[in-house]
Amino acid sequence: LPGYQYRDFTLMQRLLTEARALVFYIGQILVPRLSSFGLYHDDFGISHTLLQPWTTLPAVLSITALLLLALFTLRRQPLFSLGLLWFFASHALESTVYPFELIYEHRNYLASLGIIFVIIQALLWLHTQYKDKRIWLLVPTLVIVFAISTTIRSYEWRDLSSLLIAHVKNHPESPRAWANLSNVYVKNNNY
Repeated sequence: LPGYQYRDFTLMQRLLTEARALVFYIGQILVPRLSSFGLYHDDFGISHTLLQPWTTLPAVLSITALLLLALFTLRRQPLFSLGLLWFFASHALESTVYPFELIYEHRNYLASLGIIFVIIQALLWLHTQYKDKRIWLLVPTLVIVFAISTTIRSYEWRDLSSLLIAHVKNHPESPRAWANLSNVYVKNNNY
């Protein structure tokens, strides 16, 4: 608890905000919007109550439902349960009571494997339900979508200036993005 004296949020605010952060992380995996990625997420709003912002309560309910679903499907859909539990276990340290910064994209790297397990289980379930081999066309489609996203992102990150300009564009309320971009401009005598 002493670590919270250096933060802009309390323990309760952190726990409420982390529910939204976990939903954000899942969204980054399932719907990889380039504008949601980046080094800086210091513009991620703090949840003050269950209703402020309004997305906090749905996030808490969604996380609770996913955890219960993982437990209830443990025997019938073990890969699905493993995927969800893997995701939450991977975030257990950084998304609970410790007074760390609220959100960092790199925390999702190992955890994303769990969501991939869930996707694989869903594809297997669709295949057994519908006996249609065309369902497996989703796999190369997903690979292509992720490859295109990665290509676009690597182009944005081709050099430090481009990287920071993209961060400022995608996170205009981020003080760190602006500060680092201004430092690069100053080093290049671009006042």
